[in-house]
Amino acid sequence: MICSIIAKGEKESVVNGMDGFEIHECDLFEHERYTVDCLELDEQQGILAVARHSDFGDKKRDGMVEFWNVIGTPMFYVRSTFLGNKTAESLLWKGDILLAAHLDGSITGHRFHTSKYFTARLIPTPLWCLASITGSVFCAGSDSGAVLILSLEENDRITLNKTVSIGFGTHVMSLACNTNMIAAGTMDEISLISVLKQRIEHRMKLPRIEKQKPTIVCGNLLASGDSRGYLTFWNASNGAFSHCLQTHQSDILSITAVNESLYAAGVDPTIARLGLNQERTAYRIEHRRTIHSNDIRALVASKHMNALYSGGADYYFCISNRFKHTDALKNITCNIATDANLFSYQYDNRVIIWKVGQSSAVAPKKGIYCLTNGPVKLAQLRSQYGEFIRSSALNREGNLLAVSTICTTTLYKLDVNFSKEPAISVFKRLNICGTELLFTSKSLFIASGCLRIYNLSIEDSISEYPDVITERDNAGEVVRLHSNMTETSLVLLTARNELFILEICKKALRKLEIPGTNVFIDAQFINFASLYVLCADRKRTLIEYNTDTNILSDNIISTEAICMLPDELVLQMDCNSSNG
Repeated sequence: MICSIIAKGEKESVVNGMDGFEIHECDLFEHERYTVDCLELDEQQGILAVARHSDFGDKKRDGMVEFWNVIGTPMFYVRSTFLGNKTAESLLWKGDILLAAHLDGSITGHRFHTSKYFTARLIPTPLWCLASITGSVFCAGSDSGAVLILSLEENDRITLNKTVSIGFGTHVMSLACNTNMIAAGTMDEISLISVLKQRIEHRMKLPRIEKQKPTIVCGNLLASGDSRGYLTFWNASNGAFSHCLQTHQSDILSITAVNESLYAAGVDPTIARLGLNQERTAYRIEHRRTIHSNDIRALVASKHMNALYSGGADYYFCISNRFKHTDALKNITCNIATDANLFSYQYDNRVIIWKVGQSSAVAPKKGIYCLTNGPVKLAQLRSQYGEFIRSSALNREGNLLAVSTICTTTLYKLDVNFSKEPAISVFKRLNICGTELLFTSKSLFIASGCLRIYNLSIEDSISEYPDVITERDNAGEVVRLHSNMTETSLVLLTARNELFILEICKKALRKLEIPGTNVFIDAQFINFASLYVLCADRKRTLIEYNTDTNILSDNIISTEAICMLPDELVLQMDCNSSNG
């Protein structure tokens, strides 16, 4: 619960004329239980893809793929693609397309800027792993003991070029490739497949009593991990044994290589970094880090930054180096009805409405304001058929709630008179998937597709159909949507990291060309025409831009100017006409 607010004393810093304050405790939001299955980094786009599935005991496993921007500091969540009851067992970037392998034998193809994806159904048995060979060619490991050599063609087609059978009754659980060889790992052997000849050249038998579970990466050496916690190194050309090393106490579930370093982790939630010895003849343990409490199932390292991404059963993933680590935190969607003292939290399949708590009128000594009445949970609204919720919005008066799922946008009428039981009724349902929703005093704006803005009038009565006031093909999904104080203009931030201004009456959409290589997290109006733009940049955390003159202000605010600690990050902001 929110317990108290600590007001800083006179000696504390004052930023932009505002006295500082900090939340002493806030524990209302319940983080959802989604384990991390796999990670895949595209350093050219600066995007980290994270595959997750829900972890609710015996309930169905819903899957999703999250996209995170890792170019600037901090890294931040951009958007998700929901997979329904599918889970992604492996991820692979091929150009700007993210490929995901699934248990139904299909591969789906995703793009960062849109939730639409294509599906290629290949075999009736599960696909466990993917690995890139070269160019558009890649391979997939199946539950039926086969390695599928595939290519990604134009018009989003996946073509099966060759099937290489490993053996009846085997399961290809891991793959790794270089330009000459494909290494396929099963329970008790590793098969080396020639890329040129597309046939098995060598087999390395592993003692079945050791229950080896290879998880392999490929360079000049081939590394496999097993259930004993050993890493075994082989010659990638002919399968000859090189050496082995115990790095963990139990199953190794993931290995990744970057430059000449190797990282390994698993059931023992310690990440071991290995490097070559001085003679460059064998690998040795250089460093260990413990930043997780449970199984680590996925590792990926950056080739250009000193960063390792790790995740698993902890419901979160981390970015770390030898000296520090940071947990990846998703923005919390919290809608506030300022005139009704209500707020709502958005979850993946429900929205919870709260009444704001009341603080003490008189400040006691030391400036600690305690709550006389805590927040009250008024209602919980679940989405139709348990569909994933993409966005939600609450109007200022607290009597209208809009919720958009992957199929529909529903407008609810709220009656939360505190003297009786809250009443919620369906007001209108539209067959529109809204990536962002925004209430003004007269309208509900719905951002959909890539990119289209609808305007649904709510002034006197709800209009029958919303008006399309602007659209632009392939501009990217809208991930942030805000109005100026006079409700005459909207600012839009898309998944392509582009900012647009929409003049509502003129139905005119224009792109903002802000100088500098900024990575935008959010943008909001601070007055009629000026924007505060939140950037993933410690030195240029907040920049001010005038949309009328198209001039970037000299008023640049860094994290130091906000009096933040070195390990603190800005992920969200809230601008309004009263206090900026």
